[in-house]
Amino acid sequence: MIVLFASGSGGHIEPALLLKERLQKMGASVELILGNHYPKVSGGKVLNIPRRKIMALLYFPFLCMYVMRYFFIKKPRIIIGFGGFQSLLVLLIFRSLGCKVAIYEHNLIIGRANAFLLPFVHVIFLIWEETASRWSPRYYKKVIFVRPLVSGPENLKEKLHQDRKFTIVIFGGSQGARFLNDLFIQFLQDFKHYGDIRMDLIAGIKFYPSVIKRLSAISVGVEYNIQDFCNDMGQYYTSGDFFITRAGAQTILELISYCRPALLIPYPYAQAHQLGNAIHLLRKKCCLVVRQDKAKRETVIKVISAVIRNRDTLVRMSENLKDLRQKLFNNPGMEEIIVSRFL
Repeated sequence: MIVLFASGSGGHIEPALLLKERLQKMGASVELILGNHYPKVSGGKVLNIPRRKIMALLYFPFLCMYVMRYFFIKKPRIIIGFGGFQSLLVLLIFRSLGCKVAIYEHNLIIGRANAFLLPFVHVIFLIWEETASRWSPRYYKKVIFVRPLVSGPENLKEKLHQDRKFTIVIFGGSQGARFLNDLFIQFLQDFKHYGDIRMDLIAGIKFYPSVIKRLSAISVGVEYNIQDFCNDMGQYYTSGDFFITRAGAQTILELISYCRPALLIPYPYAQAHQLGNAIHLLRKKCCLVVRQDKAKRETVIKVISAVIRNRDTLVRMSENLKDLRQKLFNNPGMEEIIVSRFL
């Protein structure tokens, strides 16, 4: 049996959900364990590991007992972790029991938890060649480059939509982002004279009520749609022309998968991960980037206005994203390697 462990935000959990689905289609016995509740998942095993590190360490003895009991009953062949501090704790316990351990890292710059685990794991699944470029050579033999764990369109649209309103999609990852929600409300007022624009927002479950309350108190002249959480981002990637979002690894890879141009505003407290992801795409001319401390209302409005006036820029970004997609998605599927090696 194969065990997948993921916790934290959708950037960690969504790849695990997709891998589980693909492994099951290949006939593999697989179980997903979550460190915390996730809106898209009902039922299943949720350990409710505290998010705060001090509390998680206090919880560690109970976690050890659960993992030991689970290991001796299920006898898994391998456990695969998807990053985050909770994953670090769980994978170390499984490793001490003699279980094979693998990690999946889809950021350009490896996370601290996965970096700590490098000496202990048997397999390291990577997306980007640049991720391992500064590592010690002793880890290279563990590395396998795989296709990103993202869903994508069956057929890529060659051109942006020309027969409907220009659609701007704003979202801050699975949990939403107050900063981007504030920008959305400002945009609805500032762009009311652009009749051919539509704006969509995924506000996040936590922020949704306050956004709705604020919208009820202002005059809006732009067509818009707002959701608290989205179970199927494909609908937005298919219909959207331009995206304003964070630069988490899963978001970056989904934009590449659908070849959708974006303005990336990296979350400033995500260590160096999001900024590294954003700068990499910027260097390949696949996106625009504004740091949050520089993302003043006037600055972002100028960027969007320029994009609306010159949509050829977006077409060029989409073509560059298509080249990058071709490179990344030529790697073998992670599910194929797991089944051939561990089953």
